[in-house]
Amino acid sequence: MGLLEGGPDPAGRLFSCSYSCRPGQGKARLHRASGDMAEPASRLVPPPPPPPGAPLARQPRLLATFSLHAGQRAGERATEREQLPAAAHLRAGLLSGATGDLPAPALLCLSESARASPTPAAAASPPAKQKGPCQNLTCFPPDTRCFGICDQGVVPVPLLWNQSILEQPVSFPHLVPRYNAFARDFIADCARRGQPFFLYYASHHTHYPQFASQEYTGQSPRGPFGDALLEFDGSVGRLLQALHDSGVDQNTLVFFTSDNGPSTMRMSRGGSSGLLKCGKGTTYEGGMREPAVAYWPGRIAPGVTHELASTLDLFPTLAAVAGVPLPNITLDGYDLSPVLFGNGKSPRQTMFYYPPAASQLLGAFAVRYGKYKAHFFTQGAFLSGTTPDQDCHGLTPLKAHEPPLLFDLEVDPAENYNLLRGAAVKPEVLAALKEVCLQKARFDQQMVFGESQLAQGSDPSLQPCCAPQCSPKPSCCRCPSAS
Repeated sequence: MGLLEGGPDPAGRLFSCSYSCRPGQGKARLHRASGDMAEPASRLVPPPPPPPGAPLARQPRLLATFSLHAGQRAGERATEREQLPAAAHLRAGLLSGATGDLPAPALLCLSESARASPTPAAAASPPAKQKGPCQNLTCFPPDTRCFGICDQGVVPVPLLWNQSILEQPVSFPHLVPRYNAFARDFIADCARRGQPFFLYYASHHTHYPQFASQEYTGQSPRGPFGDALLEFDGSVGRLLQALHDSGVDQNTLVFFTSDNGPSTMRMSRGGSSGLLKCGKGTTYEGGMREPAVAYWPGRIAPGVTHELASTLDLFPTLAAVAGVPLPNITLDGYDLSPVLFGNGKSPRQTMFYYPPAASQLLGAFAVRYGKYKAHFFTQGAFLSGTTPDQDCHGLTPLKAHEPPLLFDLEVDPAENYNLLRGAAVKPEVLAALKEVCLQKARFDQQMVFGESQLAQGSDPSLQPCCAPQCSPKPSCCRCPSAS
């Protein structure tokens, strides 16, 4: 997950960025790895809401959050994530067992990073991380095919409602309008019933391949990437309008953040990290920082914070807001309430960075301690290719640094100036170096790696197919939408 830091928003607190902590495939201590973002072992996604008319056992606390995917400089709204043709999925449900002194808030969670979930969600959803052929699908109306070559030999990307396939392959130009309609109706229904809710919207935009509906096609000078970004921006506006129209905007916490790092190998279709170094797949700032905005009129004062925070902190923070006790497990996150609802200091002082393929032998590649960041190992990534900086490229080998590279991110967010280079090193820098080395040693010693799920291979029979008995697979798994 990520780390959050401070650009002004008219009615909320803006974190200039958020770091994405890549725990690596198979590493498990306090959280499970799911793609680029670690999820708490006790999932935040609640059970789906009961069907209309069903009796409610108890009144859960209403929570609502936004989270977008990006990987760009602070102030931009979104960028490309990974080369995944799977579109976003939308999760909605009730957050039950809430207690506490706060009035029941709504938590609307909007995210540009799609995530796989074994728990059925009461929403229309292509399975996150489900790759599939895209080059024969339409991405822009009326008939512009999706750009590029996607995975071959797998089923087309389906659109799911809970565990039912609505259509396969998904119609990209109609996808976001369907998400918008679902979110609007879900919010309105909960508001009519006085029902607290949790809505998590993980948009595909602006992942590769980009797509857009008729309303946004050809509207941006940024091309396909810009059209996709415009559509996502429109979704944010529609969801905020839905909160207002339902009369719950003053009682809704909205959290908007992202996945990590632009895929610079795709150039104009891959986003930009601005002044930050490198992009996706690396442990440099361009591969880890994320934008983040927290919005709650009347509760969160407008402004900017430079306090350290992470998306790992969302789970304990939301639990605290809802008055829900945390599970009896070790968590990497902290309650950010002092930062969100006042001018308090963040309880987070450290952040540990892992590459896509984490190694128990090497441990954390980099460590953030306050304003300092130390790189013990660096390596390029193919997703960060095409930039002039050779440190970013996929063929740049693993390199150990002893002593580590040390940067002051408050004055050097681009990681250009190693504080340990030169004869005279300030005492406070040496003290920071000692502390960050101790933090890494302690963290690496405590970390327990779990079995790699990817190393177990794949089972083609588990691929979702709208016609399970059809043949030959996967090409026969095609069903038009019934709606």
